[in-house]
Amino acid sequence: MKGVYGVFCNLDFWSMGLEKEIAIGCKIADIAKESGVEHFIYSSLEDCSRDSGGKLYVSHFHGKTVIQSYIEKLKLPSSFVKYSFYFENFRTPYGSPKWDAEKSELVIRFPLGGKVFAMVPVVDVGEVVVRIWENKLVGKTIGLASEALKGEEIANIFAKVTGKKSRFEEAPLSSLPSGDNLNMWAYKQDFAHKYEEYVMQTKEIYPEALSLEKWLATENF
Repeated sequence: MKGVYGVFCNLDFWSMGLEKEIAIGCKIADIAKESGVEHFIYSSLEDCSRDSGGKLYVSHFHGKTVIQSYIEKLKLPSSFVKYSFYFENFRTPYGSPKWDAEKSELVIRFPLGGKVFAMVPVVDVGEVVVRIWENKLVGKTIGLASEALKGEEIANIFAKVTGKKSRFEEAPLSSLPSGDNLNMWAYKQDFAHKYEEYVMQTKEIYPEALSLEKWLATENF
């Protein structure tokens, strides 16, 4: 990294696991510090355990908070971004709308508890990161979300863009198995106000961030 001004570090928990992610993240930060990197941007997540008073532990969030704390203690000139749900997840088994053949409707189903759901397209992550460097926002933490919508609003947008009847179904937390997934969704419900703030933080830096409607218009659902 010698001679490099900025580094953007985004690690994949799912391909390496908690311990390896922490080890690699801390090592990358060490190298950046030794190399004199002027602005290190790390992709972190919320400290669910701290925010919930120890009630909600989510392993794929926890590793990122450990690395963030390490970076801060290193006194490495840094900023942090925190992702919300990718629009692109609507293209995966994890978030794809299901087709109700009997009613001829798209069904969007998430455990939102009546709260808003913050989302962002992958392309806008890069736009925000570049502007953090351009504006030298060292020491800032920026939430990444271009919209925060209720389930019914998401369904209405799908109907408008696709021309297909769409509805939202609430998935109760009680339907989820205990563990990380349950705790993550419980956190998203309890701290929905945080994610609403992410929309303001993103649009303050990048007002052109894509809405769900504009993103869907480029897709073929």
